[in-house]
Amino acid sequence: LTLDKVNITKSNFSGGVCAVLRGGEIRNCNVKGSITGGTTSHYTYKYIGGIVALAYHNSNIVKCTNYAKVSSSDGKYSYTAGIVAICQNKNTHVDTCINAGDVSLAHYTAGIYAYCGTISACINYGEITGMAETILIAGISVTPGGSSNITGCVNSGRISVPGMSASCTVAGISAYSSTATLKNTGCINA
Repeated sequence: LTLDKVNITKSNFSGGVCAVLRGGEIRNCNVKGSITGGTTSHYTYKYIGGIVALAYHNSNIVKCTNYAKVSSSDGKYSYTAGIVAICQNKNTHVDTCINAGDVSLAHYTAGIYAYCGTISACINYGEITGMAETILIAGISVTPGGSSNITGCVNSGRISVPGMSASCTVAGISAYSSTATLKNTGCINA
């Protein structure tokens, strides 16, 4: 399935294929166009993903490609990623996916998966651009949660943060882990 000329704007849950994936699987989907999430409220979290905004309850995203530009309209309290913005449990998997779209303007910005989950054999080609308020930014995942694994992934996208603050963390693969159980195996930042 290819979704061409996607134009999603101004939603707190913005995903190219679906906003919320609960215990399902998305396979062999391609997205082209533009996904810009967010509202005028600065106190509401925003999740913007090229394929899925929020995934939970053992969801799987497999062999999907995002070509769309993914961004937040105001950046504050937002997670943006080329494939999945955020999951609510560690049993969500992203496998053999590619992000070729540019991802930008959020507190948490990543090429593949902004927060949580297991990632394997994924590639980011897109440019990842933060903003002055960006806290974490990475080519693959900003903050894997729980006992997540990142295996065999490649980031070849440029990462930049114009006006970067001293509190911003930048990484080619994964910017931050709150646990000692993160396994980052066979990954390359080119």
